[in-house]
Amino acid sequence: MTKIRFLIEQSGDPYQPLCLTTLERGDDSGRGCKVAGMDEAKRLALQSASLCGVEEITWKEPPAAWQPDAILVSQWMDDGVEESRDR
Repeated sequence: MTKIRFLIEQSGDPYQPLCLTTLERGDDSGRGCKVAGMDEAKRLALQSASLCGVEEITWKEPPAAWQPDAILVSQWMDDGVEESRDR
């Protein structure tokens, strides 16, 4: 399975205030798109994840080092959910 995760963060754009970024293991530079709101960001992330065979995304608070812009980060899409991973 593709080892990717999603990050929802503030974009700084008043018309599209959030950005959905896709991160891959070993390359955290990310690719993203601006979105109008949280619902749209989560919908697009799930749509992308479904192409990899993932039906549900587990969201959590991002690490403190990613603040203040990061809002939510998804669990890695790989071998399952591990609550303490990436902390």
